[in-house]
Amino acid sequence: MLITTHKTSPYKKGFTLIELLITVAVFAVLTVLALPSFNQWIANTKIRSTTESVLAGFQLARTEAVRLNRGVRMTLNADTSWSVAEVISGTVIQTRPAAEGTGNTVMTVTPGTATTVDFNGLGRVTNLTPITQVDLDSTSIPAASTKELRITVNTGGSARACDPSHPSSDPRGC
Repeated sequence: MLITTHKTSPYKKGFTLIELLITVAVFAVLTVLALPSFNQWIANTKIRSTTESVLAGFQLARTEAVRLNRGVRMTLNADTSWSVAEVISGTVIQTRPAAEGTGNTVMTVTPGTATTVDFNGLGRVTNLTPITQVDLDSTSIPAASTKELRITVNTGGSARACDPSHPSSDPRGC
């Protein structure tokens, strides 16, 4: 007579409820600890995104002025939206909405009353009181945690983004 017996393993397979609960609790604690730095990272990324958008507008305006060999105007609005258009005809070349950056990004223009930069066919700035500096910051996190960025435009027409927290001797600095 043949009798078969099932051998049971001394080790059970799977997770116990206690192990699962401990894993979920550890994950929850790590998430709560990481959330503030994640919010800071998101806000700083939005500042960087808005800075790159505005810088691209300045560079596009200068490039189009040289390409077309005529005046091109970059108009920067207080809500971080911008447009590039020909000076004489007013033909719009490109626009970017404020939604491309974020509503929490604050922009400060120097001089305070300037809203435009005009480039001639050689790519040089031609208007009398052009935008020379744009500072971008965030209102969604404390000031000590933000990574403020700055765009400078010189009379030769070149625009660059820099970090005002670094010394001017540093290539990242202003």
